[in-house]
Amino acid sequence: MKLTLRKIALSGIFAISAVLNPISAQNVPDGINYQAVARNAVGSVFVNQAIGVRITVLAGGAAGVVQYTETHTVNTNGFGLFSLKIGGGTPVQGTFNDITWNTTNQFVKVEVDPTGGTTYTNIGTNELLSVPFALYAEASGTGGTQGPQGPAGPAGNIGAPGPQGPAGSNGAQGTTGPAGTTGSAGPQGPQGPSGPGGGLNCWDTDGDGIQDANEDVNNDGFFNALDCRGAQGIAGAQGAAGAAGATGTQGTAGPAGAQGGQGVAGPAGPAGASGAAGAAGPSGPAGAQGVAGPTGASGSAGPTGPAGATGATGTIGLTGPAGAAGIAGATGATGTIGATGATGPQGPAGTGGGTLNAAYDFGGSGAGRIITADAGPVTINASGTALTGIGLLINQSGTNTAGLGVLLTGTGNAVQAASSNAANTTAAIQGTTNSNTLNNSAVFGQSTGQARGVTGEITSTSTSDVAVRGNNLRTNGGIGTEGVGYNGVSGISNNNFGFGVIGVNTAVPLITNNFDQVSIGVLGSSVGIGVYGETNNGQLPGVYGFNLNTGTTTNNTGVYGESANGFGVIGYSGSGTGVYGETGNFVLGWGVFSNGDMGATGVKPFVIDHPADPTNKYLKHFAIESPEVLNLYRGTIVLDQNGEAIVVLPTYFDLINKNFSYQLTSIGVSSPGLFIKKEIENKQFVIAGGVAGQKVCWTVQAERNDPYVQQNPGAVEVEPLKRDGEKGKYLRPELYGQPHDKKMYGTPKMKNPKR
Repeated sequence: MKLTLRKIALSGIFAISAVLNPISAQNVPDGINYQAVARNAVGSVFVNQAIGVRITVLAGGAAGVVQYTETHTVNTNGFGLFSLKIGGGTPVQGTFNDITWNTTNQFVKVEVDPTGGTTYTNIGTNELLSVPFALYAEASGTGGTQGPQGPAGPAGNIGAPGPQGPAGSNGAQGTTGPAGTTGSAGPQGPQGPSGPGGGLNCWDTDGDGIQDANEDVNNDGFFNALDCRGAQGIAGAQGAAGAAGATGTQGTAGPAGAQGGQGVAGPAGPAGASGAAGAAGPSGPAGAQGVAGPTGASGSAGPTGPAGATGATGTIGLTGPAGAAGIAGATGATGTIGATGATGPQGPAGTGGGTLNAAYDFGGSGAGRIITADAGPVTINASGTALTGIGLLINQSGTNTAGLGVLLTGTGNAVQAASSNAANTTAAIQGTTNSNTLNNSAVFGQSTGQARGVTGEITSTSTSDVAVRGNNLRTNGGIGTEGVGYNGVSGISNNNFGFGVIGVNTAVPLITNNFDQVSIGVLGSSVGIGVYGETNNGQLPGVYGFNLNTGTTTNNTGVYGESANGFGVIGYSGSGTGVYGETGNFVLGWGVFSNGDMGATGVKPFVIDHPADPTNKYLKHFAIESPEVLNLYRGTIVLDQNGEAIVVLPTYFDLINKNFSYQLTSIGVSSPGLFIKKEIENKQFVIAGGVAGQKVCWTVQAERNDPYVQQNPGAVEVEPLKRDGEKGKYLRPELYGQPHDKKMYGTPKMKNPKR
């Protein structure tokens, strides 16, 4: 049983030990009986529990010299009551018989450990009054000599009591005289006045200050010293045995007893003689099929049969494929150059320059369509602006074709365009389309191998910041760059200061509570996971959000998660921290903030580096759990000359609290009369019942009652029902022996995405 105690209440009484041996004038009682009820801070008793008790006798006052210390381990009963004998425990300091009862007043300090150990809590110190001081007085008497045995006289009337004479030695046991007549009972004395508040009455056996029916011992309707039960007196001497009484008449026969249990079986008798042989019975059914025997050895091969007749000739098969071409023979030697022929006659004069179209058909239809550029590239020099400045213009009106086709069978670029003018403000290649087909494009890159469909590159000496750019000029939607496929968009960076993917929005945000016009840099949207981040570096995060704003009047959010009916952000770690938050603002900043209720299935500690060993240990303290939402206020105050004090609470106290409870603790001196004279009103309460100048610790616990709790009563419901989608599932199924698929909120366990 785990106990968290600030104070243990004891209700107890002292009594001189009545367990005495026959004593002489030199003998003293061997201890002081002590009985108490052990309770915790809220008044509940410790039932049937072993507790540790330490008793210290102090000379002269509560802070006096220690004369004697002893320890006890005792057990409480069903009412929390325990008893012990001061002087009968395990001595720790001094001896009980050396206590100087006759020189000064004595005080007893009681300390208790409710777990039965030796970590004691000081319960209080009380002065021993007149009865215990009889320990000294008893030791001062002088006994007389033993007188002779006198004859037994007749019993006379009861005379008036004489003065107490000195105790003589025990005489011989006289014969028992006849009993005298019993005197009439005296009249009931008046009820005595009540003692000062906070004391203990000897009749109040359970220490609760309430007049219980079982505490009115003599049933006279009053609760006073006549109801106090002292310790058990010494047993009187054994009386003489009385004469045997007459034999009584024979009683009637009692009813028959219940049937006894079965007796133990007797030993087996000797075997009887063998009987005559019986007639033969009918034949039994056939037995089951036996297991098959092993296979016999193979016989020898028979002789070869005669040859069969020759079959008919089959049809001719198909011709096989042609063999590979043989290696080409070596080129023959070049022949000698022949003689130059005679010059032909001059042709007729031409009719003017030809056109590209005429060249196309020169020598026949389409005969001039092929150009073999074996002495340099075909060059078109053009200048001018707009259409008149275009070097090559192709008009194509066909279907499912292209205006320009380039087939590259070697290595290099199929099409290469270069702009050498540093002041050029247009692209080296531009494609334009007015197609209304959604997935069409002005420029299309396609790969049927492992190459990229489209690649943009910035050289190491370039000052450009974008290799591939998609420019969306619309003001009501659209996407600048879109990636579609197994992985829509992939960004890779090999620089420690670079980013794999960077999204920038330069629009001025319009801040609203719905975040609907806030200039988003990167948006992840999916029916699955919108944004996924991963890393294989143990010191770096998979997703990192950073807000560069250094102002103090805004939220400056680094990462924001939102969900209509679920979790805005889920953090999961197999062996580390699921979500980590940190702030450098220790006044109004929050490492983690919940705008609403915060829940946890585990404990809720604060964790710091251990002050005594910060490099090797942590120090953890834990929040107190309660079925109530409580606020706690505490302090220390000094009582005025009247033994009273007014405690003033914060100005906001009555705005957020209700249903108060109090606890008072006296410091330096026992104050059983302390009480709350006036409860909380106008943010203050009054303590009374102490002494002037006394220091008192006070604690107030109050039920939280601010507008959030008032308007959300379900937030403080202790046993709410699970919602429909949660029933049959567990927050932590492994604690109940259930499989992982019974978990209410599944933790994402992503595989590495394919590249």
